[in-house]
Amino acid sequence: MALCGMPVAMSLNGLPRPGETRMKKNEFSEIASNLLIVGSVSLAATPFLLGDRLILIVAGLMKDGAVMIGQVSSYLTWLVS
Repeated sequence: MALCGMPVAMSLNGLPRPGETRMKKNEFSEIASNLLIVGSVSLAATPFLLGDRLILIVAGLMKDGAVMIGQVSSYLTWLVS
């Protein structure tokens, strides 16, 4: 049995041998896995839920992104000069 990548020697009754400690299982990987699944499902369902509004949202985001890139470009030009 391996917890967090570290093997733990077990006795026959499933308890650690005397003098050894058992590491707690890291719950972060399970939570991250569940969040990844929920995010993937919601991303896949977005076009069906938003329909035609998705095109308007993406167009608005691209416009805002272009404005941001222009502002950063102007700032970097001012910074370098």
